[in-house]
Amino acid sequence: MPIDGRGRSRGSLLGPKSGAGAPTKLAPVPPPKPPTPDESDSLFQTFRRQLAPREGGLANRPVSQDPGGKTFKGITSRDLPSFRKANPDLKLPPDVTKLTDPQIDAVLRREFFDRPRVAKVAALPGVGKSAPQLPEQLFDAAVLHGAGNAGKLLQESLDDVLGGSLRITDPNGKKVYDGVVGSKTRDKIAEAARRGLIKEVNNRMVVRRVAFMRRLPHMTSNPEWISRARSFRIGP
Repeated sequence: MPIDGRGRSRGSLLGPKSGAGAPTKLAPVPPPKPPTPDESDSLFQTFRRQLAPREGGLANRPVSQDPGGKTFKGITSRDLPSFRKANPDLKLPPDVTKLTDPQIDAVLRREFFDRPRVAKVAALPGVGKSAPQLPEQLFDAAVLHGAGNAGKLLQESLDDVLGGSLRITDPNGKKVYDGVVGSKTRDKIAEAARRGLIKEVNNRMVVRRVAFMRRLPHMTSNPEWISRARSFRIGP
C-alpha cells in the first residue's frame, strides 16, 4: 500500500467517498516557516560557542598532518585566499593569525552556516525536537570538511535512510551529489522528520563522516576528528 510523507498508509487518510465515488483529496503539507533573522542569529551564536572548544586557537602543523595548513579558530591558510576574494567587504588579512574575532565570526557565518542553509534545516518541522544535533552537525561538518562535502554527506545519508536519489546529472552525464542543501534536499529532511526517521539520518551522517575521514591520508594524525564526528550521534 502506498505510504504518504507522514509514514501512514494513504488508504487510512482518505475521507469518505463522494456521491460520484471520488476520494477526498489530501490536504497539501504546508511549506515550512523560514527562520527569522533573530532566530538565525541566535542559532549561529549558539553553534559558534560550541564550536570554539572543538577548533581551539592556533594550530600550525605540517601540511602532511593537516592539509589546511596553519589554522586559526577554524579558518585555514589554504582557504583564506578564497574567503578574501569572496568577501572583500570584510577586509580579511592575508595571514590567518591576524584575523579578528568579528572577522572570524563573519566568515564562519557566511561560509559554513549560511552556505549550507543550517538555519533553514533547523527550522524544518520536527528537526529541532527530534534531532537538534543534525543542523549543528551540518555546521560542524562544513567547518571540518568544507560546505560542499558536508552537503554531500547529508544527501548520501538521506538516500541511505529514505531511498531514492538526490543525485544530479553533471555536465559529463555522470550522476553525482552536488552538496547543495537546496529545496529538494530540505524536502527530504522534512520527509524524514515526518516519517520519524530523522534520528537515523543524523546518525547515518555520523557514520558517513567517519568513513569519509578514514579514507584521508592524513587521518592517522587526527584521531580526535573521529570522536568529534561521533559526538553528534543520537543514542542509544
